[in-house]
Amino acid sequence: MGVVMTLHVLHGGDGYSYLTRQVATADRLRERGQELTDYYTANGTPPGRWHGAGLEALSEISPVSGTVSEEQMKALFGEGRHPNTDQMLEAGADLKATALGRKFPEFKNEIPLVEEYKSTLRELAEEGHTIDKATTSDLWRTLADKHYRAKFGHQPPTERELLSWAAAQRSNVRQPVAGMDLVFTPQKSVSTLWALADTDTRREIERIHRECVNDSLAWIEREAAFTRRGDRSERQIDTHGLIVAQFDHYDTRAGDPNLHTHCAVSNKVLGVDGKWSALDGAALHKHAVAASQRYNAAIVDRLRREMGVAFEARYPTRDRQPVWEVAGIDQTLCRAFSSRRQMVEARRDELLAEYRATHGRAPTQAVQYALLQQATLDTREGKQESRSLADHQSTWRRLAARHLGSEAAVDAMVSRALNPETPDSQAREMNPSVRQMEAVEVESARVIEAVSDARATWTHAHVRAVVETQLTNVAFTSPTERDHAVTTVVDHALGRGSVALSTPETLEAPTALRRDSDGLGVLERHGELLHTSTAMLDAEGQVVAAAQTPVPVFTTGEQLRAVIAEQESASGRVLNPGQRALAEHFCLSGQLVAAGVGPAGTGKTTSMKAVTAAWQASGRQVIALAPSAVAADTLGEEIGAEARTLASLTYRWRGKMEYMGFAARSPEELPVTIEPGAMLLLDEAAMASTKDVAALVEIARDRGAVVRMVGDPAQLDAVESGGLMRLVASETNAPELTDVVRFGDDTAQARASIAIRSGDQDALQFHADNGWVHGGAREEMIAAAVADHFADTDAGSDGIVLASTTATVRVLNTQIQNRHRDTGAAQARRLVDLADDLTAGRGDIVVTRANNGGLRTKGGTRPGSRVQNGDRWRVEKVGADGSLTVRHLRHRGRVTLDADYVAGCTELGYASTIHRAQGITVDVSRTVVDEATNRRGLYVALSRGRAENHAYAVTDSPLDVETEKPHLPPGVDARLTTARGVLAAALARDDGHTTATEQLRDALAAAEDPDRMAAGYAAARDLLVRDYTTHLAGAMTVGEVPEAETAPLRVAVDKALARGVDVAAAIAQWHHEVDSPDDPLASATGWLSGYEVDTDTDLGHLAPLPSRHPGMDTELADYAAATLAEHTRLTHAPIEETPEQDDEDLDPFAASYLAHRAADRANGPAVGKTTGPSVNWGPATGPDSSADL
Repeated sequence: MGVVMTLHVLHGGDGYSYLTRQVATADRLRERGQELTDYYTANGTPPGRWHGAGLEALSEISPVSGTVSEEQMKALFGEGRHPNTDQMLEAGADLKATALGRKFPEFKNEIPLVEEYKSTLRELAEEGHTIDKATTSDLWRTLADKHYRAKFGHQPPTERELLSWAAAQRSNVRQPVAGMDLVFTPQKSVSTLWALADTDTRREIERIHRECVNDSLAWIEREAAFTRRGDRSERQIDTHGLIVAQFDHYDTRAGDPNLHTHCAVSNKVLGVDGKWSALDGAALHKHAVAASQRYNAAIVDRLRREMGVAFEARYPTRDRQPVWEVAGIDQTLCRAFSSRRQMVEARRDELLAEYRATHGRAPTQAVQYALLQQATLDTREGKQESRSLADHQSTWRRLAARHLGSEAAVDAMVSRALNPETPDSQAREMNPSVRQMEAVEVESARVIEAVSDARATWTHAHVRAVVETQLTNVAFTSPTERDHAVTTVVDHALGRGSVALSTPETLEAPTALRRDSDGLGVLERHGELLHTSTAMLDAEGQVVAAAQTPVPVFTTGEQLRAVIAEQESASGRVLNPGQRALAEHFCLSGQLVAAGVGPAGTGKTTSMKAVTAAWQASGRQVIALAPSAVAADTLGEEIGAEARTLASLTYRWRGKMEYMGFAARSPEELPVTIEPGAMLLLDEAAMASTKDVAALVEIARDRGAVVRMVGDPAQLDAVESGGLMRLVASETNAPELTDVVRFGDDTAQARASIAIRSGDQDALQFHADNGWVHGGAREEMIAAAVADHFADTDAGSDGIVLASTTATVRVLNTQIQNRHRDTGAAQARRLVDLADDLTAGRGDIVVTRANNGGLRTKGGTRPGSRVQNGDRWRVEKVGADGSLTVRHLRHRGRVTLDADYVAGCTELGYASTIHRAQGITVDVSRTVVDEATNRRGLYVALSRGRAENHAYAVTDSPLDVETEKPHLPPGVDARLTTARGVLAAALARDDGHTTATEQLRDALAAAEDPDRMAAGYAAARDLLVRDYTTHLAGAMTVGEVPEAETAPLRVAVDKALARGVDVAAAIAQWHHEVDSPDDPLASATGWLSGYEVDTDTDLGHLAPLPSRHPGMDTELADYAAATLAEHTRLTHAPIEETPEQDDEDLDPFAASYLAHRAADRANGPAVGKTTGPSVNWGPATGPDSSADL
């Protein structure tokens, strides 16, 4: 496990006990009656401590510092009150004095099923019936069935779904948000060194860890500690900092060494306007990754500088960024410490299965905690009671000595880690832990290269995270020097390496509507301004322009019709109108680039086959391209064309293989000769990165070829920056296939599939009615998917099991493998370790995850084929040296994978992630759906099967033995307690890429958006009404009146203005007619509330401003008047007219870009001529990635 900071929501109300009984006691439940201080003293874990700049605001009420008590946590996180509430009340303070703004909302949590169950039991008891276990179980089952039918309007699809839903109702408890739990964890090697070192070294590591945690928290306070104001929370204002309760913990729930700190951040913050309110959680979430990377880099920097520890890069997988681990710490020992997790998880699963078998329902989360603790105890050596840190360290040293061979070997390893000058391997010389920082321009260019590789647009937090990571192995003399260097590179990357997609401001925000922290208007979210690069915009613009560029390269309609007729005669299947239209568009459009949209199962391959045959019949070349090698091979076979991966062309062209001697933008360096008039046919184009598509278009221009893109923007997006397929399709009105043919005559499933594609939740009813929707606890759903998959294969159906994450796929693979071992289909007599930390033996199915031209198959239908990423094989022999002899599942070729390839690039291959399954078609698909599944993934998963497509929805929040996983109280999200709720939530998550071009258009359009003007007006008016109310109150009373006492009058003034009342005149009349009222404020409030207006004036939908008065903020009033006038202009402008905007009114970038694009459209490049990107706008560049070459 790498260094990390995670963030989870904390809930208040009844959920406060979870904080005190679980998080605050080293990730284990504390016995009832056992005090927090007793536990810490007995177990060596230090008590919590208060931290954060927000403590100063609290101290103005009652000082808070030092150790965190359970009563304080209950007050702050349970009730949203001052931590010292109990002390304050004992000292005679009023309860109102302990409030920190509004109290947490209270939820009745009256669950109909639970309420009827309780009342029925009471009635039975009153009538003298015996209440035994059978009675309660039968009653619960009967009432559950009744309430399920009443809620959903149909009977439960399965008994398992019914009981899972009913169990969720028991714990369906809504709770308010009390704060955030930020958990900081260093590298596993740091925790290992800390666990095995002497006391002084251990304490020094703890000190550095805590200081790095506090440094990240301080950065969060500067960058993400805001609150909201306004009726729609539209204004983001500064606060006086965070209130944090920190708890240092030492191990995982499985007992492995794992130094980490929980930082419980209160949701209560004091705004700079003097009001307590809720923390802006969205801002904190958006800065979490950058804060994590700051901690990551700081812990490496300070351990290296202050303790002399050296670090070296370790790559957990070939697709991941390196983790900087302590040099000299044995990585096999780190994995051995983590191996207890698997033992605990296995025992936990056994206990959960026993519980469900005994009780007929899934356990509540409280029961899950108890079972997890029992699993930890059951798998622990020696004594079973809770342990002190000293006991843990003794155990850890004993385990380390057993693994390394002796106590002396452990001491020697620790010594090497603390004294890295001692030469112990050539690896350190080949992988130095430090480098010198290069010029800011160089570092900045690398940052933009990296960030633009991942996304088309980025924010300050995105860039900050990349810079922190990039400079991790740079040697600095102090934290201050490092922070200055990071800030300098960030500023350069955003200032000179990026262009801001800002909305042109016609009116400058006044001082009253600006934050002091960053000088921005309060209507702008801090750090959310999007940036892009000229290279990214140019890449997108060139592709769109190419799609509007005519070229004299096409077939004749007669050629295409002849080919289609021949194809239909041979196959016996007639192309539908959509397939014909797509083929005609690709062959006859005469555009440099053409796109076609093919939703899942609509037969786009049939169209591509016709296109290929027609193009070849005209004497031209077709080169089929796909994102992966396996997909390319399949595509080539199906359409009868030469096939390659997209990256095999674009990486050489983009210069990403110059280190291998391939010159950039050189046709001679391409792996295939592209003839003039050739068609570069790109399948699954939506999965291709923007930079690769742009490079492909450049290649086509240079070679006189054309590009044809087919894919579905509604399916899975590119792993890197993407969204270009959707942009091109919308810009060119690309043809779209609409008839789903995969499901044969099952037109109902076809309609449901298309509806799911668009996010229609009602479409899920089809799957539910067919019994294809299952719900329950995670381990239950995984087991059910596996069991049902075996039933499919036993019945002779071709099936696949899918999940959204590699972690779930790993569990699925393990369970399927165990079933095969039980039946003898897979053997465990001799095993090898795989890259996914699983093992494989003879008979197992494995998947290779990296292309290797040096590994070639023998025999089969395609002898000489190279080993490719995504190939699936059956193991025929396990070598004593760790190698595997495998046979390909499709072409039957055999090859021996060497031990290094097996250990680094081979995984168990029974189940698959949804991402790897796009393009696969089987008889039956079965997918485990959880919080990681989004709409695109669900759509792909539920369209893989020709006959059936099942969803196994995870309806619980499972516990994990790793500390940094969420500690969630029961019923965190009521929507996710049913299978339908989980699927509906997945459909609602559509987080696909948006191009920089689209973001630019949105930013420019916002300048003419009347709603934006209305928001600015409302913010200014709100402050003016408050100020005017204070002015009126001051004239009615003697002395300063607290704002809380003027609130009713302010509401009355606001409503009176909205009704068209001349408030100044009305108050003057009140003064004249009402003589010396006892309560002037209340009297004036009542007068305004009942004031009649005799006017037919059309006020519009924006309420008028209050009258100007002495001492008012004239800058703010002028701004409000200007925004009102601008809003009026925009809303009353003729619909058919678009206000012209001179280039000089645009921001310099927007003007430059629009001029650049206009020139490009006017002087469109000629086919066959190398044009490349504009000099002024720069070439498209990007960092290396794991694409198939």
